[in-house]
Amino acid sequence: HSQNLPAMKGGGGLSWNIMMDYFLSGHTIHLIDKGIDTGQIIMQKNYKFPNKIQNSLEEMKNYSFEGGKKLILKFNYEFRF
Repeated sequence: HSQNLPAMKGGGGLSWNIMMDYFLSGHTIHLIDKGIDTGQIIMQKNYKFPNKIQNSLEEMKNYSFEGGKKLILKFNYEFRF
């Protein structure tokens, strides 16, 4: 999930960051259950978007994508399925 859980459930996360003027974000790897983003959290990485990109959805997506890749690599290394 490309946001901090349990606070930022559902879709549209980066757009909500801009609309709420809230630039703390992150990624969450969690188990899937019957609820919307309510499964057990396995791993998280939190960060703050740099000031210079805080109102550019495209730049925030790129920054977020890179952070997500790092978390997935860490997850794969630590949990080696």
